[in-house]
Amino acid sequence: KPCVIFFGKIYDPKKQEYSSCSLVIRSITRKLYILPKPEYEDENGIKEVYSEFERLRGTKFNYIKQFACKPKEKKYCFELPVDHDKPHKVLKVTYCADLGVIPQNLVGETFDYIFGKNTSLLEMIMLSRKLKGPCWLKISNFQYGNNLTNTWSKFEVGIIDYKSFEIAKDCRLPTPPMKILALST
Repeated sequence: KPCVIFFGKIYDPKKQEYSSCSLVIRSITRKLYILPKPEYEDENGIKEVYSEFERLRGTKFNYIKQFACKPKEKKYCFELPVDHDKPHKVLKVTYCADLGVIPQNLVGETFDYIFGKNTSLLEMIMLSRKLKGPCWLKISNFQYGNNLTNTWSKFEVGIIDYKSFEIAKDCRLPTPPMKILALST
């Protein structure tokens, strides 16, 4: 089963010291955004995009048994030849990441692109929770105990929903001391 692990430190005010901690996130929801061809951007067109997606799901990736869809408006700002000046009506598809990924070479008659196919779960969580670098986190609804043994951290907590943590905006703790730094380029 896929999971994402964040490594960091927690502060013990009684001992006035930092200890290693890891946050294990399970049950992650994958999000896809299907951009229809311009002639399918109205309400009826989105229904046809949904019908085609459901037909493709049944034949090419039927391992995704449950999913949810709804139309959304999104703007696009990257390198593909898509109009950047106006919002586009897209079909947002969400499903449990445990079920796998859809094929990379998927093409359709009613849509041009599917965004989010290549997005890693880590990237998706960081974007949705607005994590931009090292920061203190406020975690709720977590599990702690001997059954969590994914890492060698002194403390390990697990959460089921990645919406159970947020950036602690009012935290006045200083940055913990760094012992190891690893860079990958």
